Amino acid sequence: MKYASFWDTLQQPIIALAPMDGVTDAPCRTMHGLYGRPDVVLTEFTNVEGLWRGGDRIFRDFLYTPAERPVVAQIFGCQPEYFYKAAHVVCELGFDGLDINMGCPVHKVVRGGGGSAMMCDAHRAVGLVRVVVEAVSIPVTVKMRLGWDEANLTAPFLAREFEQVGAAAVIIHGRTRAQGFAGAVNLTGIRTVVEAVERIPVVGNGDVL
Repeated sequence: MKYASFWDTLQQPIIALAPMDGVTDAPCRTMHGLYGRPDVVLTEFTNVEGLWRGGDRIFRDFLYTPAERPVVAQIFGCQPEYFYKAAHVVCELGFDGLDINMGCPVHKVVRGGGGSAMMCDAHRAVGLVRVVVEAVSIPVTVKMRLGWDEANLTAPFLAREFEQVGAAAVIIHGRTRAQGFAGAVNLTGIRTVVEAVERIPVVGNGDVL
């Protein structure tokens, strides 16, 4: 199995600055890095196709400072070939890790097959993680929800499978896609993911103010 770098050295519990689109831009992350001192900082999510095409705005999203380290680039999409290419771009930019977004519930992301929609096809999701892990030398993580809805709580199974193909950690938003951001986080659901993996860290997400 492929485990590497800072995820194996962090002391428990881990405190991470969550990736929030439109919020955790470079200035926000730098301020947190200087004064909040989280163990891990994640960027806003960036589309893999746009990253590969090299738009100026896309690369502005990936500016970072030494104060943020270890800093992880979060990417989203659904096409393995673009993930493969984008993963190499992330490495070239010097990030400490790469996170795959499988948790975004927003319709415009989900309708394109990205975000939470990835959790609906386990074979495809695991294959994509495998492609990215094998493509890069930096640690690869996955941020996801508990599942699509209460009838499809696939996170424990997926976390176990992601670990088997080399994911360094998983980050679990304790809600389903159907919930969006409503209702309380299901801490018991997060615990089932913790119990499903063998040794990789599981970071809980949601309801932290």
